[in-house]
Amino acid sequence: MAEAGGTQRRPGYVLLLTTVCLGGVLAPLNSTMLAVALPEVRESFSVGHKEIGWLVSAYLIAMAVAQPVGGRLGDQLGRARVFQAGLAAGSWRWLFLMNASLVTAALVSLTLLRYPEKRGTRAFSLDWAGALFFAALLVSVTFLLTSMRGGEDVYLLAAAVISLLLSSALFLQRQVSSPTPIAEWKLFRNRSYSAATSYILLSNLVMYTTLPTVPFFVEEVQGRGNAATGTLLASMSVLMAVVSPLSGRISDGRGRRQPAVAGSVIMLAAVAAVLVGMDGEVSYGYLAAALTLLGLGLGLSFGAASTAAVESAPRELAGAAAGTNSMMRYMGSIIGAGVLGAVLSSDAGAPGIGLFRLIFAVLTGAAALACLSTVFIHRFPPERIAGQEAVVVPDAAGTANSSGQHL
Repeated sequence: MAEAGGTQRRPGYVLLLTTVCLGGVLAPLNSTMLAVALPEVRESFSVGHKEIGWLVSAYLIAMAVAQPVGGRLGDQLGRARVFQAGLAAGSWRWLFLMNASLVTAALVSLTLLRYPEKRGTRAFSLDWAGALFFAALLVSVTFLLTSMRGGEDVYLLAAAVISLLLSSALFLQRQVSSPTPIAEWKLFRNRSYSAATSYILLSNLVMYTTLPTVPFFVEEVQGRGNAATGTLLASMSVLMAVVSPLSGRISDGRGRRQPAVAGSVIMLAAVAAVLVGMDGEVSYGYLAAALTLLGLGLGLSFGAASTAAVESAPRELAGAAAGTNSMMRYMGSIIGAGVLGAVLSSDAGAPGIGLFRLIFAVLTGAAALACLSTVFIHRFPPERIAGQEAVVVPDAAGTANSSGQHL
């Protein structure tokens, strides 16, 4: 990678960056498209908000379970091969047809890249049972969250509670006994990893609850079309995409903590603004400004927090660290979708404005906790600081100076 002094990037850097970006854009792209379509899907299939909540949760549960599994597989089988296998899943109906072009471009880029990986005979071990118990745990949690407003059969609720307790116990037992648990829990002993991963969980709870909530509010309460929904969500997503590279530059130069803290504060201000202005007559411009501010905060903080988490782990556990971090990302999303399904649980008709205020009150609390967690993210990893202090810097006379000046 290029350094400030002008060192040339290694060959293939652009292809590597292109491949990762094309693959990485699939999840947020699909989430946004699905969010815009939710009110129409509900109307077309004549189902309630609870069923729509399950539609979102099913996608997120699959993502949450697959993230740590994919990270482990990448560490053991090679990251390029696992990435390639992941790109070759299929799409659902015509809504996600545009995935085909992105997947094709990513596969071509990966083929041209010829990513170098060691071909040693590393033992393969993966905790499939733990992944299954984890999926059962998430399904049980989602069912109980969406049942908070009542109306469920008492026997179903009892079965869900028993399933939650049993799957939790089995999952914990597997995580303790398995040599390669699906998540690398020992990483949470590192304060910076715990802080960064907590921020990722909480900020995704905010983002992935906002994504499906806005369409329901705009279309079912205000009576506007999905064009208004799409442009409102775009005001958040586009700014995130624009700001994220700049945030990466800032975090490389000034450290991970500053952009993470700044972004989290902006996120909190944006969510609080939505809560304060939440009214049936709130203007499109006000919502657009608040969501744009939210996109700015998320764009500033996501990259710095994610980088801080991964660089806190040993290199040989990079895949597990990234997978565990992503798992917590989708845990936040699942909790948010479950809360949304519980609050908006109804078979027909538009939910009341008070329910939307309740949602954003909860999100304001989550955003405040996210702000607190960023304070404990490291500025730079210890090995980078040590490397900077060891650099010998020539002084004005051209002689060596080992004063320990940071570059």
